[in-house]
Amino acid sequence: MTAFPAAMTYLEAGFPWGPTADMLNYLKSCKFQPRMDTAEFPGPKNELPRPLPEDYAMRGLLYTQKYCPANWFDNDKLEEDERYVELPSMVEERRERILGLGRQIARSGKWLTWDAGSGKFDVAPDYAFELVEAPAPSSEREGGKSGITS
Repeated sequence: MTAFPAAMTYLEAGFPWGPTADMLNYLKSCKFQPRMDTAEFPGPKNELPRPLPEDYAMRGLLYTQKYCPANWFDNDKLEEDERYVELPSMVEERRERILGLGRQIARSGKWLTWDAGSGKFDVAPDYAFELVEAPAPSSEREGGKSGITS
């Protein structure tokens, strides 16, 4: 969505940037070494791509038209029913993809930042705010009674 400035005007102020930075830092701390310093779409270099199940689910949506590389869905060796099968190897691919997206967002410097020295994501100053839990509806505050009797 960050590629669509008009859409971001509706999302950016209420988006949980702090928890997003925390999640990215957690994923980065896991036991694998992601390729984060490249703007390239993560995926296999010398073999046919194996899109993640969510790639197929998002395919064709207006805001994902330029998300995947042009040949991302060209692997005709995948049967229709295999496309949504979650393989164990996809966990690492998904982690790398999420971290790559985090770096792309941080490159703009608008919402997230990346400190190469510390190897950490953070929230840009304009979006560093604490999330406040919304108050419970009045029926929940009153012990769950809705006022309706049987």
